[in-house]
Amino acid sequence: MRLRTRLTLAMIFIFAISLFLVEILRYQGVQWEVRELKLKEARALHSMVMATRQVYHHQFIDSGIPLTDQTLGFLPAHALLRISQDFSTRNTGGISFNNVSEHPRNPENLADEIESQAIAYFRENPAEKERLHVYPNESGQSIYHYATPIRAEAYCLTCHGQNATAPASIRARYDAGYDYKVGEIVGIFSIKMPGVEVTTM
Repeated sequence: MRLRTRLTLAMIFIFAISLFLVEILRYQGVQWEVRELKLKEARALHSMVMATRQVYHHQFIDSGIPLTDQTLGFLPAHALLRISQDFSTRNTGGISFNNVSEHPRNPENLADEIESQAIAYFRENPAEKERLHVYPNESGQSIYHYATPIRAEAYCLTCHGQNATAPASIRARYDAGYDYKVGEIVGIFSIKMPGVEVTTM
């Protein structure tokens, strides 16, 4: 094989490798941008929901309204499931959210496998404040799962502390969700967002 032919083939090979590496870097760059966008969206939704939950929870407590079967639904922890379901009917982007636990009082708030993994992650990494995990759903679409831990605060123990000291309406309605201590993980706030197809062309 002549030297010129060898040089030509070498140049073609180098060009092909360079083009391949450029495409890989571009693809990774787009993936990083998508991840950052999803993280930004999740953080904004999380901040809005948690601020609303916190304000209304304290408003309920400070109002002196007795906790009964009729007023229980006004507590944000109870209302959030209905709010998230209503949100899903209004939002066409496929985003869903809820507070979930491995030991919920409402079976609809039971953590699924991905959410249980997030709860385990926060137990093993107590300093972590958030987690973004990507996984495929049944149809193979990428789902971005954003989670933050929900830890028991002092005021939470009125209903989630000892069974014997919980309000009568809570004791009569629920057998689960007791014996938590301040700082212990009660569950997570879970947001699921559909991914987007990453292309570089």
